[in-house]
Amino acid sequence: MATMTIQELPPFTPALKGFLLGEFHEQTLELLKFPIEQDQHMLDLAPFVVQIPPPPPDPPIPTLPFVWYPKPIQAVRDQALILTLVPKLAPLLGKTRLAESQRAMRTLLSGNGPVKIIGDLGVGKSTLLSHIAHHERTRQRYRRIWWIDDPQHLPQTLALLLNQSQALMKSDLEQQLLILRDALSDDTLIVVDNCTHEQAAVFSTLSKHVLMAINSVVPDVEEGEEIAPDPDDIVTLRPLPHDDGFELLLYACGITDRNVLRGQMRAWLTHLVRILNGHPLAIMLVGAFFREDSLPLEHVVELLNEHINPDHPDPLAIVLDLSLKALPNDYLAVLQAFALLPAVGCSYEAIMAAAQLNDQLATSRALSFLIKHAFIQRVGNYYVAQRVVWEQLHQNKNFDKKIIERIEHWVLRIARRHRDEAEQIYRFQREIVHAIEYAKQNRHSGFLQKVNGSLGPYLYEYAPQYLTVEMPTPRLMGQRAFAAAKIAEGLRAIENNELAQAEAALQEGLTLSEVHASEHEHAEALVANARYHELKGNYDLAIKYLEKAARLVYDLKAERSLHIIRLGLAMLYRKQKRYKDALGVLDDEPDTILERVRIYRDMQNWEALVNTLAYADNLAPYVKAEAYLQAGRYANALEALAESQDSDSAYLRAIIYHLQHDYDNAIRGYEIAQDTVSKQNPKRMDIMLTMALAYVNKGDIPKARQVYHQCLDLFPMLKDASQALRGRAYAGLAALELMEQHNEKALQLAEQALDAFSKTPPDQHHQERANIYRTMGRAYHRLGKAKQMLAAFEQEVEIAQSSPKRDEMRIGIALHHLADAYRLNGETERAIANYRRALTHKDAQHDPQSYFITQTALFMALFEEKRYGQALDICQLALRHLSDSPPPDLQHAGFILANKARTEQALDNIEQAVRTIHQWMTLLAGRSDALHDERHGVRLLALNLAVRSLIHHHRPEDALEIAKEAVKIAESYYAGTPIAWSARRDLGHIYLKLAQWQETLQTLTPLLRQEIASQKFTYALAHEYVATAQAELNDLQMALRNLHIALEHHPVEHHQALLLEKIANIYLKMNDAPAAIRAIQDAIPRFDRQHYPGDAARILTTLAQLLAGTNHYAEAVDVYEDALAMLRALPDADPIHTAHVYNSLAASHEAQGQYPQAAIAYRNALDTLESTRRPAHIEHSDTLTRLARVYVAMQDYTEAIALYLQARAETERYGTTQALGLV
Repeated sequence: MATMTIQELPPFTPALKGFLLGEFHEQTLELLKFPIEQDQHMLDLAPFVVQIPPPPPDPPIPTLPFVWYPKPIQAVRDQALILTLVPKLAPLLGKTRLAESQRAMRTLLSGNGPVKIIGDLGVGKSTLLSHIAHHERTRQRYRRIWWIDDPQHLPQTLALLLNQSQALMKSDLEQQLLILRDALSDDTLIVVDNCTHEQAAVFSTLSKHVLMAINSVVPDVEEGEEIAPDPDDIVTLRPLPHDDGFELLLYACGITDRNVLRGQMRAWLTHLVRILNGHPLAIMLVGAFFREDSLPLEHVVELLNEHINPDHPDPLAIVLDLSLKALPNDYLAVLQAFALLPAVGCSYEAIMAAAQLNDQLATSRALSFLIKHAFIQRVGNYYVAQRVVWEQLHQNKNFDKKIIERIEHWVLRIARRHRDEAEQIYRFQREIVHAIEYAKQNRHSGFLQKVNGSLGPYLYEYAPQYLTVEMPTPRLMGQRAFAAAKIAEGLRAIENNELAQAEAALQEGLTLSEVHASEHEHAEALVANARYHELKGNYDLAIKYLEKAARLVYDLKAERSLHIIRLGLAMLYRKQKRYKDALGVLDDEPDTILERVRIYRDMQNWEALVNTLAYADNLAPYVKAEAYLQAGRYANALEALAESQDSDSAYLRAIIYHLQHDYDNAIRGYEIAQDTVSKQNPKRMDIMLTMALAYVNKGDIPKARQVYHQCLDLFPMLKDASQALRGRAYAGLAALELMEQHNEKALQLAEQALDAFSKTPPDQHHQERANIYRTMGRAYHRLGKAKQMLAAFEQEVEIAQSSPKRDEMRIGIALHHLADAYRLNGETERAIANYRRALTHKDAQHDPQSYFITQTALFMALFEEKRYGQALDICQLALRHLSDSPPPDLQHAGFILANKARTEQALDNIEQAVRTIHQWMTLLAGRSDALHDERHGVRLLALNLAVRSLIHHHRPEDALEIAKEAVKIAESYYAGTPIAWSARRDLGHIYLKLAQWQETLQTLTPLLRQEIASQKFTYALAHEYVATAQAELNDLQMALRNLHIALEHHPVEHHQALLLEKIANIYLKMNDAPAAIRAIQDAIPRFDRQHYPGDAARILTTLAQLLAGTNHYAEAVDVYEDALAMLRALPDADPIHTAHVYNSLAASHEAQGQYPQAAIAYRNALDTLESTRRPAHIEHSDTLTRLARVYVAMQDYTEAIALYLQARAETERYGTTQALGLV
């Protein structure tokens, strides 16, 4: 850049008028134009940019290992549900029990449970539970009501009902209940009968919605003793009051007609209630004496009176003993069989086996008899002895060894018969478990071994606490095993890349596992299917499968499996760019660090990546170095590789130096890496190709070419080398030839590169193929082969867009080139479409220059097609884009603003176009850096704007040196162009303003040549300025000649009128008034009276004065009237000047003897002078004198004297003595 003599411009307001505004616009378009093409230097070097070695390919998402979990079959779950149906027991009678049930329900239904019903055996706890469970309010409140009368197996029952099979695997009761508690909802009521206090305390943690009956001895209440009230969640049952016991006894006796309760019968019944102490079970047993045995009441009373006395005060024990003794032997044997079976109930088959009865009719009749006599009751499919009966029999019975063996034999027979029928084993589970516990207590190891041999798989899955030996994980059976086999088959098919077979097998396995496998196995199937869909790129479906699997294993509390699924989800979320979700799903296990590194790498969150690597002690050095390299931490990467000497590490180390532009160390590193591999190893050529890039970046093109040729010589010696290596070598040579403008040679080499790549899989090496087509497209462009250029760039776009690793900027540049090719081929519409596509791929923030170039190209194409509205929109977008990176580049901003104005002109929006140019002028004038811009066009525009604005503001002395600098730049870079001519014209104008006539002539004389006539304004103004200087030097003839040339070439009529005025003035200097009059008369029709009324008034006045001076008064009067009309139209016309014109008009009338008209004109002059704000006393006095003279001529002496007196008074005050004398 030439040294500037002007270091700073004086402050000025940009102001350009008339043709100067248009000229500035045109010069902006010319001076600021630039090649609308992508950065050619960048494109030359693009094939030689070293690429960071890609990170190792992502591993597939991990699959779950097989973990055995129980999978209760549906039939077993259905059996469990049947067992929980609430039984319909005896009705709840008596106000006391009803009140107690209401109190229990009030606490339970309000959510303040659990509620405990406490009472002795036989007091009616089960009846109360049944009543509450069946109550209408309870059924409205709870959607599910489960009755569990075997509290020992409550966790198993709930696990089956809630499908929480993982609870079955837990050996700790608290862990089981924790799992079950999480699965329970508030609309489920659990009714537990036969609890102990210890069991109730544990079960209370399950839920607030638990109702429990607890067997507990309740102390007797002495007569008169007050009973302490129970807490809200406890209801204690005691023997019934007399009235309630009486009502229950009526029910037990089967007495429905109360009319028979007269006299002695009522007395007997009352006596019975009293001696039985209101105990419900005792009452029921005694009622059977009357109802079933037909024993008269008086005999019943006698019998009880005989046995119940102070020495034997327990009525229940006495009544039970009497009842048992009265049983027939066969029925007693059946009842005694219950003592060998579970207290919570047993099956019909178990009773037959225990009682050694082979006759079903006899067994059924015996059971029916026992039910009627209140010894047992039927609950669902089970027969349950009254607990007090069971305990008495269990304590009193000395079990025969043969009977025990008989029970065990029956259990083994059931186990063998139904070993593969879990639902049948579950049906007899109570008896089987009871036998196992008895065998454990009595060390019947043979029985236990046989039971485990037959029922081991069942117990392992449903009741592992009863296993007595270590067992291997049960072998999967049936459809469950088939589902697992299909999943394994699908995973093997994936490994063998047999995707169609994999999909079929995995889908079938998934379907089967959902029905027949455990939740964990189903999760394994879901994860396996997710791996398949990840491989196919169906990330949404893969995520859906993993999320479902995660929910399953989370419910199972399988922490390791959940960790594996979390890792898989993070990998899939990352591939979907859901980085926040990916980071959120990972846990803190050490093996998640590598995935965190991948996530931060994809996010380009280098700080977080580096922080993660600081804790990654388990990562390999190469992996850490590669991650540091991605983060741009070259020092950390080199440090990570410090102890590594393998070829991969040496190669990566060289690339790190290469990226740091330390090409010498990089080349040495490549040589070291090259020496560590054999000459037959394709990796050697790969290293050499990268080394060639270093030579190009270093600027050693011959050496780079040499390395490429060495690569081609080496290729035939390589073992199992990909043709891609040969293609890369040819592609590099082609790019080198293109860089050195050897276009034909570049095309030949590019064809050879394409031939090599054609022998590689088409879905690989997208970047290399795209680079080759770009090289070819650019070469064809330089050779002017538009069609071949178009074909090459079409291929580049197609390949770049199909690359799995999309480079949006690369695609945008390729689309820009494609649009250029379409434009050269005359397909402007396609060019416009592709320019728009290019903008969608380019990043305005990352590469604003390239983005702007495409916007500009799109504008030019739209403008060429006369799609001015769309072109204007693009201008607006381009300006907004430039303003996003302040301060905007002056060349780009000026060029776009100038084109925006040009577009607005095309749309006939002239006012907006002028505003746009003013916007550009304001921007340029406000940028002090414009004066020192390296682009001389920007500097020249800034200087020209300052010069012309300073001239406009009448500051020629400030503009002189600036104009000289502008001429020097213009004639150095734009000699012989209108730009240089206009700069010299402005300098001449300044000299003229400074009255430096000789300098004006010397500066402007070169612009008087005929060749400049094409620039009409410059040519005309140069002649005008020269003529003005010549007139001042009294060279009037030459001045007239140059003014006539200016008049001939100036395109604006109004300025032509001004030139004619100057011509008239010169004629007047030459005393040629007629010629002056002709010139002015020629000027009058050329004046723009609408926009320049002042100029029109001045020339009209001059013409009138000339006409009056030559005694053409009549013509002068008309001209004066016209001039006055112009003056009146001027809002800022000088009143004194207007008064002088009125005086001249009056003088013309006066000369013609038109005194009245003259008086009117003088009066108008006086009125005008009186309206002025500045003093005009002399003019006013002179006008008064003139008007008085007219009145003297009209012989109106009175008015004349008055006017003379007024004039004398003003002249005495403001005028001279001589003027006073004249008045």
